[in-house]
Amino acid sequence: MKPVIRYSALTLAACASIGLTGCKLSDLVDGDEKTSFVALQGTATTTSGPMIGARVDIKDANGNEFAAYVESSGYFSLVQDPDDEEKEYVELQAPLILSVDYNEETYRSVLCNIVYSQFGAAIDTVNVHPLTEFVMDETTGSVDSAYANWDEGASSDYCQNPFFVENFNNIASSLEGNGTFNFFNTLFSANDTGFDSVLRDFSPEMLIGEADEDFHLVNGLGSLVMVPGTSWNGTAVGSFGAEAIDESAEGIQIDITPEGLADTLEELLSDGESNVELQSLNISAEGNGIGEIGTTATVRLRGTAALAGAELITRKFDLTLDLVRVEGGGIMGPDIIIIGPQ
Repeated sequence: MKPVIRYSALTLAACASIGLTGCKLSDLVDGDEKTSFVALQGTATTTSGPMIGARVDIKDANGNEFAAYVESSGYFSLVQDPDDEEKEYVELQAPLILSVDYNEETYRSVLCNIVYSQFGAAIDTVNVHPLTEFVMDETTGSVDSAYANWDEGASSDYCQNPFFVENFNNIASSLEGNGTFNFFNTLFSANDTGFDSVLRDFSPEMLIGEADEDFHLVNGLGSLVMVPGTSWNGTAVGSFGAEAIDESAEGIQIDITPEGLADTLEELLSDGESNVELQSLNISAEGNGIGEIGTTATVRLRGTAALAGAELITRKFDLTLDLVRVEGGGIMGPDIIIIGPQ
C-alpha cells in the first residue's frame, strides 16, 4: 500500500499562523470544535544530528501506512483529522513499525503498544535513531525485511520476543549514568543538550564486542554482566587510608557493573570488627576476551568510604583489581555498554 500523508490543510495553516515548531495541535480548533490531533510523535536523529526533512514511514498491524516529516529539532508528528473529508482517516492499530531513509542509511523503530487518544489527552511517542535500529538488528539479524513483512508476522519477532526486551533493557539501564533511559519512547530535542549528545559520543558498533576484542568501562558507565556461576581469580592491591591492601582470591563471583563492584569493594574493605559504607566511587576498567574463559579485566576503584567503629571515620581508597575469568556461562545481553569518553 502506498504511504499516505494524513493531515489537513487547516492543520498546516493553523500551525504556521501561530508560529509553532513541532506543533502538537491538541489545542487547535475549527470554530468551537477541535478537528486535528497528533496521533504519534517522536524524535529522529543520527549520531551526527537530526534527520532534517526526512520522511518517517509508519506501518501499523493491519498494514495501513502513514508518513510524517522531520523538523530541524529532530521532532516529527503524525497529525490526523477525523473530520477532514479530503483525507482518509484510519485509526492506528498496534504494533507499529517506523522506517526512515536518511543519508543512504535506513533506521527503524517499533511501538508495541499505543494509547491512541484524540486531542492530546495522550500522545504516543516513539523515536528513530541508531540505537533503536541496533536493538532491532541484534534481536533478529534480519531487520531489513521487517517493514515489508510487518503485518504478515514480522511484528511478533520484536513485540513478542523476550530477547528484544532483554536487549532493550540492557542498553537502557546503562544509559544516562546507569539510570534507566527509555530511548525508544522518551521525546527529546536533537540540539546537543540531551540524549542526542549521548548518541554522538559513540557508534552502535561499540556496544557489542567480539571475544578477542578489548573492552573499556569509563567512570562507571558500562557493564559486563555475568550469568550465575561465573567466577574469577584475582588480586586486589592498593590502599585504604593508611592501610595497605594486598589480597588474592580464587573463584570470586562478581559482575563488573557499578553495583557489583560496589558490593565487592565494601566486602573487601570491611573486616571482622568494622563495616564500611561507600560514600563515593569512581570506576574504570579495561580488558579483553569478552565472554570467554580467560577474559581478563583490570579494574581501578577510587573514592571514599565511611568506617563504622568507635567513631565514624572517613578514608580514601585506591585499589586495582586484576581479574581472570575461570568459570561460568555466557554473558547476558550486550557484553559491554560504553557511554562516555575513552
